[in-house]
Amino acid sequence: MYDDYKTAKQEGKDERAAEIEEEYQAVSENKIEYIKQFVKDRTNSVLSPYVTSRYLFPYLKFQELDSTYKSLDSLVKKSKYAKKVKERRDVLKRVQVGKPFIDFTLPNPDGESLTFSDYIGDGYVLLDFWASWCKPCRRENPNLVENYKKYKDQGFKIFGVSLDQKKEAWTKAIEEDNLSWPQVSDLKGWNSDVSQKYGVMSIPSNVLINEEGKIVARNLRGEELNEKLKEIYAKE
Repeated sequence: MYDDYKTAKQEGKDERAAEIEEEYQAVSENKIEYIKQFVKDRTNSVLSPYVTSRYLFPYLKFQELDSTYKSLDSLVKKSKYAKKVKERRDVLKRVQVGKPFIDFTLPNPDGESLTFSDYIGDGYVLLDFWASWCKPCRRENPNLVENYKKYKDQGFKIFGVSLDQKKEAWTKAIEEDNLSWPQVSDLKGWNSDVSQKYGVMSIPSNVLINEEGKIVARNLRGEELNEKLKEIYAKE
């Protein structure tokens, strides 16, 4: 499928490339469902937490991960793989809807340190995790730009955290996509301390935080983000 996709792109057959992307997405979803069932059927085996930590972490929300861990046999829970599952669950628990935001300080492209809490307390803030190399992130950026323009005068803010490793690529993407809100990065890629604190294992990813500093939503994109912001600002 990947070879067919490359060929279609090289030959300018965008419609066929889009069809292959849809097929791939369906295969991927089936694979994840198969792995989830595999894990559920083996709760008395160390294979369950091993496979969970190896393949499912980016796809499981807190509730699913919590349920998976609780279903493990007591002896299996003593394994190092089960401990990894518990650690991941505990990270996600700290950033669930209703929990307070986690503060951090990182440099912007000019090297100036920005502290996230300085942007909390006056309107809603979307904490956006992205990267220049992430195609889905770049496709979502125009939607962020549009919503930012629409609601910034009502107090809506966006705070970007990049998982880039190369500063030039990061700053170029900021300029190309017209991202006018604060941007920070430690240029550590997936080893970013902030992304780990927020349990981010795939991007784009975001967290919506209210004036009280509480998380009110996670991973809103496209129409979901549009509808949530309409709901918030229609009241004001």
